[in-house]
Amino acid sequence: MIRNSRKKMKDVAYSAIRDKILSGELAPGTNIVEGSMAKELGISRTPVREAIVMLEADGFIQVYPNKGPMVPGLSVQDLIWITQIREGLEAIAARIACDMPDKSKLIELRGKLLSLDNLKDETQKELGFKYGRKIHAIIINSTGNRRMIRILENMRLQLHRLMILSRLAPQRAEVAFEQHISILNAVIEGDHDEAERSIRNHIRSVTNDAIKVFQQEYI
Repeated sequence: MIRNSRKKMKDVAYSAIRDKILSGELAPGTNIVEGSMAKELGISRTPVREAIVMLEADGFIQVYPNKGPMVPGLSVQDLIWITQIREGLEAIAARIACDMPDKSKLIELRGKLLSLDNLKDETQKELGFKYGRKIHAIIINSTGNRRMIRILENMRLQLHRLMILSRLAPQRAEVAFEQHISILNAVIEGDHDEAERSIRNHIRSVTNDAIKVFQQEYI
């Protein structure tokens, strides 16, 4: 019982610190002080310490000699490396998704995407991005591979802030719309090669846009 309670507190600390990093509340370069964080979360230092170990393993925190745990910044090279892994895994997932016995959810999403007739409208633009995230989630979950799903979810979270930057690129919503339709068509039709090609092209396109905006804004 005590062990379960301790695990629960560790998970609470992990989620709380990770969410602070993703929201920007804990910005890159911020030092994570165990005592202060434990006090803020209303728990002991032990689960915070354990959460920091987990967060370091997942790439959200880096422990530096003489400085302790800090929120690292993502460089362009980090973005490229993470995206290479994401691209390879999602390409595999897209091929597997082509053999899904039930593609009704993807067909429904295609209909919703095609109903968007003005991607310059902020509401429709956000819906387009929302549908895009759902498409990726369905394709990834179709693998049934829990390890792959966990790795890709971790990468999605690490790339969250930089992927938001890609939306600032000119015509990003329109380009993403066309790319998602191509992915959907290929997967629904069961065209393995086209599904892989389309999803690789999409991920590379998003990454290139994110890098361009990142370099303009921060370099």
